[in-house]
Amino acid sequence: MASNATRLPGGWSRRLYIVSSSALVVIVALFFFLGSDTTTIRPSVHYDLISRIEVHGAIRARTSESHFSPIQGEAAKVLELAEEGTIAVKGDVVGRLDSFAVEQKLSDSRLELERKRSELKAETIGVLLAGDAARSDVVSMEAQLSAARRSLAGYLEIEAELDELSLRNQLKEAEHVLADKKQKVEDVGEFLEKGYASLAEFQRAERELAAASSSVEELSRRLLFFVDVQRTQEEHKRRLLVADLEEAIKKTTAQGQADHELAKTRISTLEAEIKGVVSEIAEFETQLEGCTMRAKTAGIVVRGTVFDKSTGRRKVEIGDLVWSNVVLAEVTDLSQVDLEVQVPEEQMHALETGLMTTIWLAAEPLTALTGRLRSIGTMASGESGGRNMAQPSVTVRIAVEKPPLWIRPGMTGRAEIVLGRFDEALVVPFSAVNFENGAAFVLTKRLLGVKKRQIEVLAVVDEGVVIGEGLKRRDRILLEAMAQ
Repeated sequence: MASNATRLPGGWSRRLYIVSSSALVVIVALFFFLGSDTTTIRPSVHYDLISRIEVHGAIRARTSESHFSPIQGEAAKVLELAEEGTIAVKGDVVGRLDSFAVEQKLSDSRLELERKRSELKAETIGVLLAGDAARSDVVSMEAQLSAARRSLAGYLEIEAELDELSLRNQLKEAEHVLADKKQKVEDVGEFLEKGYASLAEFQRAERELAAASSSVEELSRRLLFFVDVQRTQEEHKRRLLVADLEEAIKKTTAQGQADHELAKTRISTLEAEIKGVVSEIAEFETQLEGCTMRAKTAGIVVRGTVFDKSTGRRKVEIGDLVWSNVVLAEVTDLSQVDLEVQVPEEQMHALETGLMTTIWLAAEPLTALTGRLRSIGTMASGESGGRNMAQPSVTVRIAVEKPPLWIRPGMTGRAEIVLGRFDEALVVPFSAVNFENGAAFVLTKRLLGVKKRQIEVLAVVDEGVVIGEGLKRRDRILLEAMAQ
């Protein structure tokens, strides 16, 4: 009975067995996990930590002026040229070319300019005189036209009427005379029949009658001719004179305008030619001035190069004949120089202009120069994706502060760009940091397992990764091997 009283129901015994088995598995797992060889680490604390990257590059001058021959289309002889490596100040003569040909061209152009200006002056005066003469002729002909028009109007209104009236009066008087003569002939005839007049008197009266009749016929004919022909001819003649004068005025005006336009064209041509000559003179004056090359800024003189058939490419020397595309000398400003370096793309996120930099040049490896990051390139060079592909990088220029006198373009060196300073920093090894979807995280070890914790990366230093938020000093993190 006692044994039966201590037994548990069947269901409870199974539950107790399952719980005991699970607890045993957890204990065994914790034993192996906590006792394994992959021991976790805690973040290390560093004081006065500096984040920096080291880069290598070469000195590049920020500004450099090149001096060419200003003479176009022909070679010029080098008469003077500064020695290689000479330090020139602003205004110093860097080189001098033979300018005889340019001076001759300039003199010829100035004479040509004077000749063109004289032609322009004469042409302008000619236009003014021709215009005055044409206007004078037109004024004179307009006066004649006005007189001709008045004459025509006067003839039509007065003279023709008076001439016709005069002829009609003369004809009327002749008809009266004719009537008188006829009466006389009749009277003398009666007297002759009565014996009071002689035959001679009768014959004389008949002759006078014939003369009077002839006079009437002549005046009638003249009146008829005047009305039908003469008046019309006179009117036509006077109208023709008016028309001739009007046509002459039109022709004179048109000719004057044509001459004026032609003269304007010649004047415009001369003005264009003068403008061209003035431009040539300005060009020759510029070339003449450019034959004496002066430094616009202070810097070091570097002679240009020419190709010699016998010796190949060599430095320009005094006595050489150079063309306009040949650089005689360059003056490089050494007061403003940069160290040009290539920064790998994975380090670009930490760069910004103004970062302090320490520079060591191979020419003086023990002398540290200071600088600031001046510019960051806009594009990356190189390609990635293959074993033999170059790693993409961006060109960065670091301004050298207070460059020493011995510095020269092309010198090589290295620089340390200071990305930041941390008075107290929490640092974890590189291998402990993982990335997923652009976010950084670490795996922290907990009593019952592993937890993924997102972190803030402040900088990457030689000691590891500087962590901002997401970790505490007492946290234990897994390295890469354990994470995998």
